[in-house]
Amino acid sequence: MSDFISVVDANDSTANFVEPTIFVEKFGRIASASITNAPSTILVGKNNTGKSYVATLLWALRDFVNTIAPDRGGTYIDVPEWFSEYCRSASNSKRPRPLEVSGERISDEINKWLAKHKDGIAKNILSLDGATIGSLRIELGGTIWLRPWHRKTAILRDLKSFADRDITSWMISWNKTIDTEHEDRFPAMLRTSATDENYDAIILYSMIVQKFISKSIGGMANSPLYVPAARTGLMLALSSIVNSSIENFGVGDQKVSQGRFTLPTIRFIQRIARDRYQVVKRDNKIVKFLQENILRGTVTQDEQNRALFSYTPDNSETVLPLYVTSSMVSELAPLLAALQQERFSNGIVFEEPEAHLHLSAQRFMARAIAKIVSDGTPVTITTHSDTFIQQINLLLQLNKHPNRAALMKRYGYAEDELLDASNVRAYEFVSTPSGTTVTEVEKTSAGIVVQSINDTLYSLAEEVFAVESD
Repeated sequence: MSDFISVVDANDSTANFVEPTIFVEKFGRIASASITNAPSTILVGKNNTGKSYVATLLWALRDFVNTIAPDRGGTYIDVPEWFSEYCRSASNSKRPRPLEVSGERISDEINKWLAKHKDGIAKNILSLDGATIGSLRIELGGTIWLRPWHRKTAILRDLKSFADRDITSWMISWNKTIDTEHEDRFPAMLRTSATDENYDAIILYSMIVQKFISKSIGGMANSPLYVPAARTGLMLALSSIVNSSIENFGVGDQKVSQGRFTLPTIRFIQRIARDRYQVVKRDNKIVKFLQENILRGTVTQDEQNRALFSYTPDNSETVLPLYVTSSMVSELAPLLAALQQERFSNGIVFEEPEAHLHLSAQRFMARAIAKIVSDGTPVTITTHSDTFIQQINLLLQLNKHPNRAALMKRYGYAEDELLDASNVRAYEFVSTPSGTTVTEVEKTSAGIVVQSINDTLYSLAEEVFAVESD
């Protein structure tokens, strides 16, 4: 058996990609939901209707390799025999044919496995032993090709640490034709398990499922980013949290208790605080946009203690610890830290991006999220804000406006802030006696129409009119 599996994600063309649809029933307050992923997915509704449950599930599916495929005991997903047989025969063939894998075929098999393991998935992602899911299915489409890559990539040939290693290389692609440009890509490297001869097939099958869900397998180090609600509390307590050693979730050399947090929140804490963030910062235009238009200053993460952040206002040399800054700063700090370190090809799930922001800042935040989407990163958000939704609608309208160029210049919009209606899906969460139902929001020429928000605004306007008229 080889020392490592090398997997190159040939994410060059996504013409064969079809956005997946997730079906879930009886999950927390959710009675039923059918959600098709989009580059920009908006979950909107009143408090306590189950938006965070669905956001957590969508995040977990995007991180299928790390979060769904292995259960709590380390048991991996079932791999069909036809797939295992191809992996065995192709590994030993001098001229192997590529394997064509359809989303429809994978859907049939993966849904049988999900039906057996849905409650375990719920317990794992919510960190709650009593959690259950009534029904969980996923509809995949498109076509992916898998093929052995019978030579090391150029990068691996140059790295001394891998030069003499026995490496089995594979390519996962939306195209049947091999593109030699992928010689320059650093692959996902996975150490093989000497006790499981089917390990290659398990990992490759899981990566293919993830690619059907999120376009990109992303590599083991680039899971989707989950930015939870109530970030201020987490950030102010971050140092205490990572110094806790109650359970075995590592943050560098520290621990995080699973019993206190859902799995995406644990991963968020790990991502922000662990030692690997001691790298050169990326020159990120979205970070600059947020700093210039909302923060009016810069947030810095301590090089020695990654759990400590500080804020320096513009035109000042005063460095303020996070606990004496406004909640606006502490809410934005973790997003800025993450964006400066990584590009999240598998997506970002962002709860309540408008939290603790003035209406004017909410508008800039909506524009920043549009920039992230335009940069190729899918974003799922939860929101209650009519201002945030209206700004999204403005970006949708502006994109097709006949006087687009003049209006953009007048109001200071950039090309990468505009949104195409085909890339935006919104879902409204409505509470009923039998639980929350989730329906896709209608899109009109004016944008997305959220009935629960409009009803509240109409009611408020009616009462204001009545009070002022009497």
